[in-house]
Amino acid sequence: NSRPYQLPAGDITSTLKVGDGSQSLDSESVRSGVAVDRSQSRNSGSVQANFDLPISNVDRGILPKIGDLSANVNLAYQELSDFGGVTAVGAGLNWSPVERLSLSANYSDEGKAPTVQQLNDPTISTPNTPVFDFRNSQTVEINQITGGDPNLKAEDRRILKLGMNWQPLSAQDFRLNLAYTRTEADDEISSFPAITPDLEAALPDRFVRDADGNLLSIDARPLNFFKREQQDVQWGFNFSRPFGKPNPVEAGQGAGGRPGGGGAMAGGGPRGPGGPGGGRMRGSRGPGMQPGQGMFNLSLTHTWRVQDEVVIREGLAPLDLLDGDSISGSGGQSRHEVQLQTGLFKNGLGAFVNANWRAGATVNGDALGSPDLDFSGRTTVNLFAFADLTQRTSWVERFPFL
Repeated sequence: NSRPYQLPAGDITSTLKVGDGSQSLDSESVRSGVAVDRSQSRNSGSVQANFDLPISNVDRGILPKIGDLSANVNLAYQELSDFGGVTAVGAGLNWSPVERLSLSANYSDEGKAPTVQQLNDPTISTPNTPVFDFRNSQTVEINQITGGDPNLKAEDRRILKLGMNWQPLSAQDFRLNLAYTRTEADDEISSFPAITPDLEAALPDRFVRDADGNLLSIDARPLNFFKREQQDVQWGFNFSRPFGKPNPVEAGQGAGGRPGGGGAMAGGGPRGPGGPGGGRMRGSRGPGMQPGQGMFNLSLTHTWRVQDEVVIREGLAPLDLLDGDSISGSGGQSRHEVQLQTGLFKNGLGAFVNANWRAGATVNGDALGSPDLDFSGRTTVNLFAFADLTQRTSWVERFPFL
């Protein structure tokens, strides 16, 4: 990490990371008396560079009429012994035209290599594997072929993200956020999807049926989708507020802070659209948590999926996962999703609730007469509680085993 140069609006900050790694897998399996030994390995080297360049700065009087503006550039390269090289490039702008408002725009073009298992796992044929056959609307036991595919290509993913973060009131840590994301992927690497009529029509060589149409075998090794396009819009809010009376005596003891590792509140729930990519906000203020106080947090995010289309093979029509097509055994893609997180913590004790709702979806039948399948909406609620007793000094003194 360094600050190599100083511009009128501030220092250029840079991060350079160089890495080297090695992975090896040795496995042995015995099926029907036949032993198979397999040894796989991968050596990798990588280099990554990030640069932040300030353009304007209100406090320094550099182009103050346009607010605070900065740019960032990211470059990365990785070389894999069993595959080759993949690259990633990205750039973005962060703009705070007025206090408590930030806007951001980020674009990246990222390559992703198949894992060593996806390339080199041994081919295994497993009889009596239960799968759901969408064509006949029943679960059947088949012969399933799994393993790696040495012909997998690298995935190329292009992501455009536009974000906004606004704090309406200077005295309250209440933030409204909005983000638009567009993702285009070529040769997307995927595990084998559900056995839908659309998938079977696109990959007929992967399926074996008898004369009566009963499914006998599938080749479920990973594959590359030709193209995938996704668009979604997220909006919501984040609110946090300290509670309890401050205790100046604890200021030098570190009590009342978040538990180790960033805290359960920091890493236990969904991030709103104002998180990474939301931009740096000038003049953002709010009541901070003082020693001896606790913190209450509430966030709500609604995701509206505008587009999710997959082209499995070149020349085929795209599958619209938001309108009756599916590559998943749990149904089509939900167009709407709502995430709620709320919780509190104080002096090492805390709890929070994560709730998630996904709208229902329908998978269309095919021309051979298989019926449509309706999947209802799904709600999940998770409760998490934690106790970091190192912040309860009096308890530990009284009960040392704590």
